[in-house]
Amino acid sequence: MSQVSFAIKATLRGIPVALATTIAVAGIRPACAASAAPSPSTPQAAASAPAADQEVDPSLDEVIIEAAMPGAVIGDIPPENRLNPAQIAAYGDSTINDLLNDIAQQTQSDQGRGNTAPIILVNGKRVSGVNEVGDLPTESILRVDILPEEVALRYGYGAQQKVVNIILRRNFRAKLFDLTGSESTDGGGESDMADANYSRIHDNDRVNVVARVRTQASILESDRGVSSTAGTVNDPTGAIGNDSAARTLEPATNTYSLNSVFAYALSQALQGSFNAMATYQTTQAKDG
Repeated sequence: MSQVSFAIKATLRGIPVALATTIAVAGIRPACAASAAPSPSTPQAAASAPAADQEVDPSLDEVIIEAAMPGAVIGDIPPENRLNPAQIAAYGDSTINDLLNDIAQQTQSDQGRGNTAPIILVNGKRVSGVNEVGDLPTESILRVDILPEEVALRYGYGAQQKVVNIILRRNFRAKLFDLTGSESTDGGGESDMADANYSRIHDNDRVNVVARVRTQASILESDRGVSSTAGTVNDPTGAIGNDSAARTLEPATNTYSLNSVFAYALSQALQGSFNAMATYQTTQAKDG
């Protein structure tokens, strides 16, 4: 569930709310007190009627409300595009990294040379990089604002990159597990993938830990009916000459990775984050 808070300021014709309320009450009390005194010639109920007809000070009729959208960037430059949760869900992506890949055409800038990656902001604030939020589930996003290059100048960057401001939900918690697999039609090369994702968000505090396992089976020459040594070895007995079952076209690989992010708001203007990544990979091949 999400909770959205707005900063609201009310002024009454330049008079602070507390002071205006005191003045209004002070202006009404004498009339009420006078009307509360019973008249010698009229009942007390009739004496209280004028109190209900007292006119309220017209200065209380005007209220000015100013509200800032949560997570807004510095300045008043409007976004070129804004994605709400329904539009984000329509992409069918599981992580923020996947979503950024799908909207890459919208976030590329024409000001620089080549395809420049956009600047990533989180809740309108700078972060160390996309790794801080890349593995968060897309369900944790409240909205995504794609802003022009002028906004980058306000954050100390050059004007050759667009800005993607990712506004996260104030409260979010999820434990996700994903298992996928694939197999080739000609044998060999099977692959399996497993992900475990834990995410917790509370205001500007974030915890995200993701563990991944990737396995890729080898593809032998015999799986594809080819041989790199057939006809090149003379063997009168015929015992050797084709060792395609002992040679790999594609080696077997196993990859294990862990990415953890801890971010905490140290103060209103200071944010601290810790990001640790580790990867371990093994490869096995046959050369005959």
